[in-house]
Amino acid sequence: MSWGQTDDEKNTEEKPYKVVLVYQNKMGYLLDILIYTIVILGIYMVIGIILPYIFLPNFLIKQKLENNAEIFKLARKLKQKSKIRTLKKVYSFVTTHFEDYEYEFDIRHLNRFYELFELHDYKVRRLILLHKRKFLWCYAQNKVLLTILRHTGQFNSREVKIKVCLSPHFTIHQYLLVRIGNKKIKVDPFYHNFKIIY
Repeated sequence: MSWGQTDDEKNTEEKPYKVVLVYQNKMGYLLDILIYTIVILGIYMVIGIILPYIFLPNFLIKQKLENNAEIFKLARKLKQKSKIRTLKKVYSFVTTHFEDYEYEFDIRHLNRFYELFELHDYKVRRLILLHKRKFLWCYAQNKVLLTILRHTGQFNSREVKIKVCLSPHFTIHQYLLVRIGNKKIKVDPFYHNFKIIY
């Protein structure tokens, strides 16, 4: 700005600088939001997907089936003449004895809220002898379901597979894929899903 300029000339000269500053500020805010979003998504992925996959049972670390008299007794009781009927019977047992994903959001269960944080490896023998409904995460429900199915003697390891995916809440999840003849059946007691795929 030189001497002898009018006020209009001064304002005209300052406007481009103001526009640049406003643009830079807006870009800075957008960049901050983008960085915060990436950090939050990264933390969510670590807590909801990576750590559970590494440390929770039956994801990365596969476990042996339990063998004891109580499990064999229950398997004999639930066994039916056909594989599909046995599968439905065992699925029904699991869904009626254990709480599912709806339990997480039901405020009536606040007095048992601690169950949401029980992430250890459950013993199937102890679970099937419970006389009350208990909340179990998907991996624990699958463990019960898989153990009983295998002990009926009607299913082998090639016919019942654990599958890992993302849940509707974008956390790691697992379900069973059961092959009976030429049919594949998705069995997911945690989300009440029993579906013949083909």
